[in-house]
Amino acid sequence: MRKLEESRVYYFDVLHTNDGYDIYWLYSRTDADYKVVGGTRYPTNTIDPDELYVNEYAFYEACEDIVKQGKRFINYAVLQDDIDSWLATPYKLYPFQEGDTYYTIEDGEVVESCWDFVSEEIYDYQVVHDEVQLYFPHKEDAEKHLNSINQNKNAV
Repeated sequence: MRKLEESRVYYFDVLHTNDGYDIYWLYSRTDADYKVVGGTRYPTNTIDPDELYVNEYAFYEACEDIVKQGKRFINYAVLQDDIDSWLATPYKLYPFQEGDTYYTIEDGEVVESCWDFVSEEIYDYQVVHDEVQLYFPHKEDAEKHLNSINQNKNAV
């Protein structure tokens, strides 16, 4: 399975419609997705609607993520200047994706939050200033950690 994933290639493509619209197509294929007939490789799968984007910005954001992660890609739709810019910008890895619910402990309380660009700005600030903030994917984990902190305080 690992070898199959290593063969995965992402394609940045665009379909132009007769009425002047563009549909952006971000798809990936592995060696198993092709069969060879008469020396020519043909894909064995069809277009998945989840691979299509009508929003150019969402498409570019997804492509940028692939480029910054160092994954293999073939480009038919993105300007090379954009790809060069993405490669020149360091990739930031965050503990959560946009829209994820996460929990922190603030002033002795478990706080529920939704990961967004503000969370990323706070996270970046904390990293630069060596501030420690624990993030929890589940409320139960945060409560368990808070209880252990309180027990340690009571023991002293």
